[in-house]
Amino acid sequence: MTQKKCPCSDKPFNECCERFLLKEEIPKTCEELMRSRYSAFALKDVSYIEKTMTGPAKEGFNNQALENDLKHQQFLSLRVLDSSEKGDRGIVEFQAIFTIDGKEYCLHEKSQFIKQEGKWMYYDGKIY
Repeated sequence: MTQKKCPCSDKPFNECCERFLLKEEIPKTCEELMRSRYSAFALKDVSYIEKTMTGPAKEGFNNQALENDLKHQQFLSLRVLDSSEKGDRGIVEFQAIFTIDGKEYCLHEKSQFIKQEGKWMYYDGKIY
């Protein structure tokens, strides 16, 4: 029996992001949160995406608009370029390859994360 691969890596989904998306565990690092958020985008789990953001990211969030966008998107791969944490702040730089209506794109972002009440949250990002 073939195990389902996690969208964020070559690891089996049940050994990677599934535990976070099922809310069985919370990510221990900002990179784990970023990877789980990528997996949520790939799996169209808008609820998880919304629940893992705060600050400027949350202020501009539109649940319905994202659901509509995700109908046309397919996420192909993720490459983490850099990841660091200092106290309650973290940064993850990544490239996400995806298609919109069959046309391929690369999102290159440096994401900022903050830890609130013991949980990492996506705060904001700079797109390159």
